[in-house]
Amino acid sequence: MNLFFKVKRAIACKFLKKKVSLNLSKPIISFAFDDIPDSAITNGARILSEYGYNGTFYVSLGLADNHNKNKSYFDHSKLKQLVADGAELACHTADHIALYRSGRRKILNNLKKNQEKINQLLPGYEFKNFSYPSGQQTFRSKWILKKQFRSARGVKAGMHKKEMDLYNLHANEMGDKLTLQLAVALIDEAIENNAWLIFYTHEVEDNPSAYGCTAEFFETVVKYCYKKNVEVLTVNKALDKILLGKRSDKNMQYKQRLNSNLVPV
Repeated sequence: MNLFFKVKRAIACKFLKKKVSLNLSKPIISFAFDDIPDSAITNGARILSEYGYNGTFYVSLGLADNHNKNKSYFDHSKLKQLVADGAELACHTADHIALYRSGRRKILNNLKKNQEKINQLLPGYEFKNFSYPSGQQTFRSKWILKKQFRSARGVKAGMHKKEMDLYNLHANEMGDKLTLQLAVALIDEAIENNAWLIFYTHEVEDNPSAYGCTAEFFETVVKYCYKKNVEVLTVNKALDKILLGKRSDKNMQYKQRLNSNLVPV
């Protein structure tokens, strides 16, 4: 990434935010997959299911149409099965476009294209969450996404403890830079702080790219969550818990204020 694009992302991150506070009583872990190479389903979803979990799959439906000879992407029947099994499908643009080089019209059209394609497969299904292709955030794209999606996930490592920007969710890539020791340490830190921790990857196979991991590594991390009895939720269900919990708190505060203003007869 050149300096110009780094500046564009920094501006978008700093000046366009929707901050939400967290007050979780226990930690949440989410597992996400970008692009959805076929192994993300055949291995990633399968492993999660074996432990009673589901993941969030950020899909660019145009990728499957491109017939990339070097990478096998999902087939439509597998997407249907993911949803039937309780997984979440989320938006990653239709064609994995470069947001840094995309104008408003192109972004809107590509988002619309992805939604139309999923509705051809799953009528009525609505993408509720988004992840930035290659983590590319711009002021323009973030402004558009705030009007269309519940959240947008970036690629900045970390976890959410006390607050978060709904349109720059932090996530930790399960790629060649994440060791098992570090993954375990992140889970332990999330447990200690009642935080929301997101892991994401691409392929889950024996010879992954730098952006993927092996099935053995993935299962070891998932198994550790299970061993620690950590709640594992899709991104959307995690947001349900965080945001609906905030509404419940507000309702309780309102009732308390109302009761305190009542004059006994």
